[in-house]
Amino acid sequence: MGLLDPWGCSYDDDGYDSEGYNRKGFNRKGVHRNGTRYDDGGYDREGYDENGYDRRGRDCGGYDRRGFSRRGIHQNGTRYNNRGFNKKGFHRNGTRYDAEGYNEFGYDSGGYDREGYDQAGFDRRGFDRHGRDEEGYDREGYDREGYDREGYTLKGFTRGRAHRNGTLYDDEGFNKSGRDGEGYDREGYDKAGYDREGYDREGYDREGYDREGRNRGGFNRQGYDREGYDREGYDREGYDREGRNRRGFDGNGIHRNGTHYDEQGYDQDGFDREGYDKHDGDREGYSRKGFNRQGFTRSGRHRNGTFYDDEGFDRSGRDKTGYDRDGLDLEGRDRDGLDQFGYDRDGFMPHWSYEKTTWCGSKEFGSSDPGIPITETRYHWGKRPDGEFAWAAMIIGWRDREGRDREGYDQDGFDREGRNRRGFDREGYDREGFDSQGRNKDGYDRKGRDREGFDREGRDREGYDREGYDREGFDRWGSDREGYDREGYDWLGRDREGFDRNGFRE
Repeated sequence: MGLLDPWGCSYDDDGYDSEGYNRKGFNRKGVHRNGTRYDDGGYDREGYDENGYDRRGRDCGGYDRRGFSRRGIHQNGTRYNNRGFNKKGFHRNGTRYDAEGYNEFGYDSGGYDREGYDQAGFDRRGFDRHGRDEEGYDREGYDREGYDREGYTLKGFTRGRAHRNGTLYDDEGFNKSGRDGEGYDREGYDKAGYDREGYDREGYDREGYDREGRNRGGFNRQGYDREGYDREGYDREGYDREGRNRRGFDGNGIHRNGTHYDEQGYDQDGFDREGYDKHDGDREGYSRKGFNRQGFTRSGRHRNGTFYDDEGFDRSGRDKTGYDRDGLDLEGRDRDGLDQFGYDRDGFMPHWSYEKTTWCGSKEFGSSDPGIPITETRYHWGKRPDGEFAWAAMIIGWRDREGRDREGYDQDGFDREGRNRRGFDREGYDREGFDSQGRNKDGYDRKGRDREGFDREGRDREGYDREGYDREGFDRWGSDREGYDREGYDWLGRDREGFDRNGFRE
């Protein structure tokens, strides 16, 4: 029957409560209420810690952590441990230190072990086994993030991006990430691993080719190795190292079987012994029935009984007007008389205009229908070359390859001498050096006068200078700069000595 403890808890005959735990808080599997195999004190159901010692510090054999029993006998059967120390810490030599000067715990009189570290794990200079002091700085004075006590890295950068010199770059021109202003590291490579010439550390560019133009497989950009063979083993003419092409023929047309025909019965040109290819065409392109692939006989008659096919083209591929299927004549010109580049026979290209925009060329609206002059307005539903919608276009002029019209003027309206249709150069002056208002670069008109009417000597048409005096120094009223007339009298009628015209002085 169950039992009750002093607190009224009920336990079964094995000592477990209704939840399956004993008085120490362990279940039958040895798991504590806290979910581990150890109670809050660190001991399991049997009373031992994770190292196998009970609360008194002894293992199941009765030995303490130093290996001694209560009677002072060591696990080795003697009163001294393997290092020569007894239970009280004395060595066989009668002291607390062995012959090397270390106590039973392995520390010398200064408190350092055989490796030179104290119980806190620091050496005599104050550094731990990882080479750091109590503040976390290594022997060079840097913390785990690489900063010294002043907050600088070995290369002189702060935790931000600034350098000791006050800029974002060190004295060699590299930032905190070790890259210069162009993004290259100290070895000269960018983040993608390429140098300024575009090659990686192995010497290959972004496309995988070295400076000699060969990839890692030894092939150049055309796909050939140093001996001139491609990946399949064929040279530029299509022959392998044995001198045979892909069909097995050599340069003389002999197959590897020793004949002029392969296993299918075709020679190196693809014709059988009767002279026909796989499509039943002879070397001239005619079948056994006498028709070529376009349906024409050797005489030029089509299957339909005429000399033109159902699309209106003859055996040579031209219609009745002489244009081929691409709309070009024998000279390679379209129905507008323009070549493949859009120029007429005189070397001029039409210049189109639509919706306040111009476009040079003719092909964007296609060839005109027969009978429609090229100079007329073209109507076209769709998009312009720039992607915008447009429906009408009109030729506003013709330009040659230099961008000049038939009169020799460029798009800005200037001829090869740099003059427009009115004879003015790009600065606006005619051949005599006068602008549209009749003045030269110095501001003088054709008569040599400026806008105020003065000549290059600074005189007007009456001979007066800008201050109003003539060459003799008199103004329009006959007085000089001192106020005396040509006879030497001022406006009061007195000369410079104060005499009037009668010789009297006041």
